[in-house]
Amino acid sequence: MSANITTKQTTTLNVNQSNDNWVVNIGGSIVVADGHGITNSGPFHDSVIGISGAVVANAKYKAGIFSNGVDAILQVDTMGSIHGYNGIVSYGENTNIKNFGQITAANIGIYSNAVESDIQNGGTITAKTGIYVETASSPLTSVYNTGTIKADIGILGAAGSVNIANGFTGFIEAQTVAIKFSENPQNQNFLSNYGSIESQDVAIQGSAGMDYVSNYHSIKGGIFLGAGDDVFINDGGTVDHAVDGGLGNDLYGFFNGKFDIIDAGGIDTITSDSTLSLNSYSTIENLTLAGVANINGTGNALANIITGNSGNNILDGGQDNVIDTLTGGNGNDTYVLGAGSDIVSDSGGIDRITSSISRSLANYSTIENLTLTGSGNINATGNGLNNVLTGNSGVNTLDGGSGNDTYVLGSGFDKVIDSSGIDTITSSISRSLMSYATIENLTLTGTGNINATGNALNNVLTGNSGMNTLNGGAGNDTYVLGSGFDKVIDSSGTDTITSLISRNLATFSTIENLKLLGAADINGTGNALANTLTGNSGINTLSGETGNDVLIGGAGADKLYGGAGTDTASYAGAKFGVVANLANASVNTGDAKGDTYYSIENLTGSNHSDTLTGNSGANVLTGGTGGDLMTGGAGADTFLFRSVGDSWLAPVGRDTILDFSQSQGDKISLVEIDADQWTSGNQAFVFIGNAAFSGGMGELRFESAATGTYVYADVNGDKVVDFELYFDDAINFQASDFFL
Repeated sequence: MSANITTKQTTTLNVNQSNDNWVVNIGGSIVVADGHGITNSGPFHDSVIGISGAVVANAKYKAGIFSNGVDAILQVDTMGSIHGYNGIVSYGENTNIKNFGQITAANIGIYSNAVESDIQNGGTITAKTGIYVETASSPLTSVYNTGTIKADIGILGAAGSVNIANGFTGFIEAQTVAIKFSENPQNQNFLSNYGSIESQDVAIQGSAGMDYVSNYHSIKGGIFLGAGDDVFINDGGTVDHAVDGGLGNDLYGFFNGKFDIIDAGGIDTITSDSTLSLNSYSTIENLTLAGVANINGTGNALANIITGNSGNNILDGGQDNVIDTLTGGNGNDTYVLGAGSDIVSDSGGIDRITSSISRSLANYSTIENLTLTGSGNINATGNGLNNVLTGNSGVNTLDGGSGNDTYVLGSGFDKVIDSSGIDTITSSISRSLMSYATIENLTLTGTGNINATGNALNNVLTGNSGMNTLNGGAGNDTYVLGSGFDKVIDSSGTDTITSLISRNLATFSTIENLKLLGAADINGTGNALANTLTGNSGINTLSGETGNDVLIGGAGADKLYGGAGTDTASYAGAKFGVVANLANASVNTGDAKGDTYYSIENLTGSNHSDTLTGNSGANVLTGGTGGDLMTGGAGADTFLFRSVGDSWLAPVGRDTILDFSQSQGDKISLVEIDADQWTSGNQAFVFIGNAAFSGGMGELRFESAATGTYVYADVNGDKVVDFELYFDDAINFQASDFFL
């Protein structure tokens, strides 16, 4: 049977029929002196009760609405008011209660012992206990409050697991406990607070099971999570009392807001999206950094596990003797180790350990750098990576091991041990590498007017922002100058100055090479030596002066002045092929685009496919690897090849020469290619004319065809072409056409 009952007068209803579906709308009032206002007791039926009027049942132990039907489903929608000893009481199969009116009860506002309960309060509940849920085993009990609950106990989960959400407009005000969960250790309870929870005593009383609490707004009152493994997340909210996690292994989340913690046991963890020190949380063992920001984590006197995020973190286990575990992420992390044998794990970035005791990176195979702290005479040892070892103010021994290592020395008389790699010392005082015979490079730091002296190796000496004297000594040295008026002393080797400002090697008469750095439009000028002048990515003017100079403009529209001597414009370092024309630079492309040539005789191409064109003079054209197209122009030109890879087999890697002229004295230079790979040294080719390969080592032959002439070379005696050139004319080559 299905019935719709609507009343606008004082009425008492008793819904107790079996297998019926009841829809009851109370628009008037129900007043009962001794009993329930509405009783829903029949089995196997669905009841929908809507109240826009009033239900009053003030007798002790009675309720405004009472339901206890077996397998009965009760839905109550309240827009009016319910007054009674209890407001709504349900023992049915399924309870769905929505209160948007007012419930006033001497005892319980809403009580449910149904198998499945869904309770929503958007109105006002005033009672001793606001909402009381006593479902023994159902995981489906949920309470959603967007209204106001004023009670001695706000919400009580007395048996099974409960999922509670206090919405943005939700307000729970309690005298004793605002939220209380069952003590059942099997329970998993959830509370999400977006509104306000206030209690004169306890705001949240947890269970013996797992309680998961997330706070996004305000909780006032004590918080006791119980003995289970609990989670308390504060994300932008406020908590005015310390959170007591109890005995379990608890997790505390600090997201845009922190709170005090009292924890009596278990192995507990704080997760934080900002810098945090566990010294403020002496009973907490572990710390995990969240998010991607560059934040730091510090441990306490316990054995900590500190885990970084994907940013650049400083992870500090504390200066104690216990063993801490520090785990970084993909950032460039720093690990501050105590006196114990701390464990470090890292998955990426360039990372550093700082230590106040002697330490070896051999125990930390993924860590690149080690910094000694304090003033003790302690030591640092590297591993197989490229290490940066930094001393303290004491006397240190720094041993980098293999790898290209950097040693940052203090003001003491530090000892450096290194047997391999290209290594560097950085120093804030004057230093000489004569005391460090196995170290190649020295970098001055700070602003003082200090000096650097090299040794017999090929040194890189780098000045600071002060006025430095750099003395390389023997070897092919490189001097990295600052913006000051640095002095360079060098008497041997082929040496290089690198600079961020315009430089003239006339001031450095013993230096052969100059390399401009950065992207500014700066200039470089050579001296009387055979200079190599290298520009940067800006617009440079490179002037070779006297000597046979090599000018490397790089990117940018550069002016290349060869001066006296036989000079070369080189594009050997270009990332892509170039078109470079000494006779008509307006057609240039790639790194050569915009370049202009003055007194330049020779061109060198890149390791890609280039088009190189000479002028009316005697030019040397060097194509490099890649399939190059070369035109010498008038004059006795030389086409230079340095390896068999410079002109590989057709069609991709073979070079083409368009205007080879025997009458003008053009030559093919193969002298830098070893013609016999089985014999040590650089063997000359054997020219055999147009005869076939016989299997001899280093045979060179030519072959004419209707479309041009081919030159072939065999460097291993297998009668197979290893090197090939193409000429667009029919040429009867002679041995005199080659430098063999």
